[in-house]
Amino acid sequence: MITGYNTDVVFEGTIYHVQSEDRGKDNPILDTLIYCGGRILDQVKTDYSAELGPEPEERDVMRRLEAQHREYVRRARQGHYADHRPTLSEVIGDEGELAEVIL
Repeated sequence: MITGYNTDVVFEGTIYHVQSEDRGKDNPILDTLIYCGGRILDQVKTDYSAELGPEPEERDVMRRLEAQHREYVRRARQGHYADHRPTLSEVIGDEGELAEVIL
C-alpha cells in the first residue's frame, strides 16, 4: 500500500491541507480530503479497480494517486474552496482560544 501525499496550500491567507491516500489492494480507492480549519471541505474517492484490474502495478497506482493529488492542490491554489473556508468564530473556541485544528 502506498502511504500518500500531504500538501499545505495558502490561498488569500488561508491554509488548506490536501491529503491523498491509496486505500490498498483490498479496497482499491484513491481518497483525497481537503481540510481547512479542522473541517473537511471536500472528499474525492476514485475506484481504480476497473481501470487497473485486480492486481495493479504499484507504479500505476502511484501515478494515479499523484495526478489526483496534484489536481486538488491546483484547485485549492486557484481558490476553488475559498467560499467554503470556516469563519473565525468557527475556529475560535468559546473562551477566545483557538479550537483544536486538524490539518
